[in-house]
Amino acid sequence: MVEALGRWGYQWAAEQLRPDNLDAGLLMWFLRRRVQVDRLPAEQVMVQFEFRDADKRCFWLVLRRPEVDLCLADPGFDTDLYVTTDVRTFTQVFLGQVSIANAFGDGSVSVAGRSDLRRAFGGWIGLSPFASPRA
Repeated sequence: MVEALGRWGYQWAAEQLRPDNLDAGLLMWFLRRRVQVDRLPAEQVMVQFEFRDADKRCFWLVLRRPEVDLCLADPGFDTDLYVTTDVRTFTQVFLGQVSIANAFGDGSVSVAGRSDLRRAFGGWIGLSPFASPRA
């Protein structure tokens, strides 16, 4: 029953990504819970997300196996990756409507930092449990 309600909610929400339904903080909370920790490197990685269109523009994920922490203020570690995007685009990635590779390719998501971490980043991002990944 809960899974059926989740699928219904996903279908309804995914089709209606109105600006008033987009929330960077909620997106980051969901994203934090879906990071593929088994794919993270052995060393800690700090990722700063900057949303060009959000009231709260910056969030930080501290990726440290087996934990992922979401910070609303700079936690003071050296930043390894800088992700710049808008809330709609990254919501579409999380919902499986747009692949991370396509978002990189069209420039709607940019990642700056060490090249090995940039290449691996897309593999760390988990999708909504109700998403159907797209190529």
